[in-house]
This record gives sequence, structure tokens and C-alpha cells, in this order.
Amino acid sequence: MNMPKQRSGKPSSWSKARRDLASPQGSSLVSALIACAIISIIIDIIGSRLGISKSVLYPIILIVDIIIIAGAAIRISAINKKVAEAQQEAYAERFGPELEAAKAWTERKQAEKAGRNKNLDKEEELTYEKAGVSIDTMDTALDGVKDEIKSTYRPEVLSHLGQFGGLFALDKSKYNEPVLVSSTDSVGTKLKIAFSLNRHNTVGYDLVAHCGNDIVVLGAEPLFFLDYLGTSKLKPEVMAELIKGLAAGCKDTGCSLIGGETAELPGFYNPREYDLVGAIVGVVEKSKILTGENIKPGDKLIGLGSVGLHTNGYSLARKIMFDVCGYKVDDFVQELGARVGDELLKPHKSYVKSILHTLEKFNDTQFNIKGIAHITGGGLLDNIPRILPDNCNAVINKNSWNILPVFNFLKDKGNVTEKEMYRVFNMGIGMVLVVDVDYAEPVFQELKSSGENIYNIGEVTQGNGIVTFTE
Repeated sequence: MNMPKQRSGKPSSWSKARRDLASPQGSSLVSALIACAIISIIIDIIGSRLGISKSVLYPIILIVDIIIIAGAAIRISAINKKVAEAQQEAYAERFGPELEAAKAWTERKQAEKAGRNKNLDKEEELTYEKAGVSIDTMDTALDGVKDEIKSTYRPEVLSHLGQFGGLFALDKSKYNEPVLVSSTDSVGTKLKIAFSLNRHNTVGYDLVAHCGNDIVVLGAEPLFFLDYLGTSKLKPEVMAELIKGLAAGCKDTGCSLIGGETAELPGFYNPREYDLVGAIVGVVEKSKILTGENIKPGDKLIGLGSVGLHTNGYSLARKIMFDVCGYKVDDFVQELGARVGDELLKPHKSYVKSILHTLEKFNDTQFNIKGIAHITGGGLLDNIPRILPDNCNAVINKNSWNILPVFNFLKDKGNVTEKEMYRVFNMGIGMVLVVDVDYAEPVFQELKSSGENIYNIGEVTQGNGIVTFTE
């Protein structure tokens, strides 16, 4: 049984063509083609009657046809634009909510995909340097100062740069009972001055000098030094200047710079700032350790002059200079004879070599130099009692040395009491030696010949372990 064929739902090509020709666009195209044909025939007939050759007529006909078709194309484009706008309006009216929902879904998915890609890129590309720590920068900075570091090496140094620890072979033949002496310190808020001036070649020296002075008061010879530099972002040129200062300090102190640590800690320190800390190790013969236990009334006090604030009292000094007086680091102050920054950045004096030489000469067989105090934080009032026996006082004549201008300036401008000044600052005396009365003059002359500014500042009396002042 033959079944009738079912018509397909898809229209035939002819049907589609008929619909297209019936559309405004199709009608415009057909009209243009008809116009081309009619005008071409008319031009050909007129040209033949006038005797115009075909070589002239045909280009004319072609140009006219092109103009007609171009005009038709412009009309069709305008019609298409209007149709598209009409369709958009119709779709918006009919499918507006659905279209908006679809658009929002698409945008959401694209955003999610972009976020995944971004996170993926981060996971794939994240490095220690992108997190703020550059190992290459550290290596480059160290390469530039290797010679500076090696120039501090004593013969006992066995290690080299890059090892996990510094090796130092103590020459035990020089001692019967060697005792190691250590100390650690920082530069403190003096660093703020270095930041302001962008001058970093002196604070390393300050650090070594301070630590060396702290152990030489026990009679110890400094052996080696280690430093710690912490910063938010390492700058090779700053690190190089710091190490140059450390190396210079080690040379003047007689110790070797055998190790250290440089730490980049993004977000921990303020930008363009750093902290500088150090530790020193020295050695002294056990029988020659200076403890101050032999100090007695009648002993003389010899003061070694300082060159400025050294590394103590800077929080108060900065408060007076910048907050009270309103100075900037570049301001010249007549009373100081210097710019503020230059005065405050004067280095901490190292007394190590002159004291070791003097101890070797006068303490070889007995304690003629009985005790030494490094005048740092706490000033004369708090540091001298650290070496005094409980039954002794130190009586200091305030007029026995010329107090440096910076201290009188800070006292006057800051309205600081005299007691507070002598407790915070060194007041121009960086070291105090307690010397047996019979050796006071020879020790005085020996230190003077070594280039130190020396003052007879007082004596030891019976008392209860404190410092008093006379005029």
C-alpha cells in the first residue's frame, strides 16, 4: 500500500527565494537591476543613433549601472538597520526578563572564570621575590662588599663567606684560662637620623664601637662580630654602605666580621627603614677580668672624652631638636656649629685599642686599673655604680671637663633637669677608668699619648655605691 509522502517542515529553496524577493530589501535589489537594464538599453539606442562607438558607450553604461547598484545597496543597508532595530525592540518586549537573566548569568560565569584564571596564574607564577623577598638582590649586594668583609679577617678566621656559621680558631697558647666575653646591642633610634639624611655608612661603625667598648671594660680583647640587618625591602646600595661601616668599626676595634643575617620582612618594617643589631665575642685571661671588686676610697677617676651623643639618648634628643625646636636635619645651628643631622650622626667613639694597650702596660701583674665603665644609656649616674663596691661612692667634679655644646643646647632648649641630663647622656665622657692613686698620673699620660682626650674627673670615697657631683 503506497502511503502519501509527508511534506518536510523545511521550506524549499524556491519558496525562500520568493520570500526574500518579496521583502523590501529584495524589492530594492530587483528594482535596481531592472533600472540598470532599461537605462542600459536606452543609452545603447541613443548612442547608436548618434553614431557613438561601443568603446565609449559600454564604459558609460557600466558607470551608470554601478551608481544605480550602489544606491540600491545603501537603501538595503538602511532597511536592514531599521529591521534589526525593530527586531531588537520586539525581542526586548517579548523576551526582556529572560535576556537579562541570561546576560547576568553569562557575566557571572565570565567573572568566575576570570577569577579562577587569575588565581591559577598567581599559583603558577608566585615567587619569593613577588612576595617581597629577593635572594638575588641579597647575593648581588654581598658580592659588592666581599672585599670589605675579608679585610677585617684576623689570622684565626677559618670560615669564608657563604658558610652557615663563622669559624674562629682561638689561639689558646696566649692564655692559661681563656674566658669568652660576649655582648649584643643595636644602634637604636639614631637610625632615624640616618634615614632622614640617607646616609648609612656610619651607623655600622657605631654598632661595632658600642659593642667593643662594652666588653673591653672587662679587659676583653674583641675577636669577632656578627650583625643582623632587618628591613622591609633590601636596597643593595644601602646594604653596601652599612657593611662598609661595620667593616670600618671592626678594623678600629680589632675584630673580624665573620657572619651575619640580612632579613627582608615585607610589611614588618616601614618602607626605606631598617634595624641594625650586632653581637661581639671577645676573650680575656680569667685572672685579669676587671670586676671593680678591688676599688677602694682614694682611687682616682679618669674620664675619656666622647665626640657627641654616641648611641644613647636619641629619643629625647630627637624630641627636643625636631618637636620642640622644629628643626630639620639640614638646618644649621649656630650654637652647635653644625647642621642638626651632622651633629646627631657623629660616630660612637671606639676606645678599645687605647684601653687594651694601657691595660697591657699597667695591669700585667696587678690591678692598677681597677675598673672601667662604658658611659652609655644611664649616663654617669647609672653606669659608674655598676663597677663600684657597695661601700664606695664616685665623686665627680662637673667642672673638670668641657661639656660639649650639644649637651648644653639640649638641656636649655628642652628644659631638661641636670639630673636627667647626667642620667640620659654621656655629657662628654665616654669612658671612666678607676685607677690606683699611685698610677693615676702614668695612666693619664699613657692614654693621652694614644690620642685620647683625657680628664681627671674625680675620686672614689667611702659611701654606698652611688655617684655624687661637686663643683
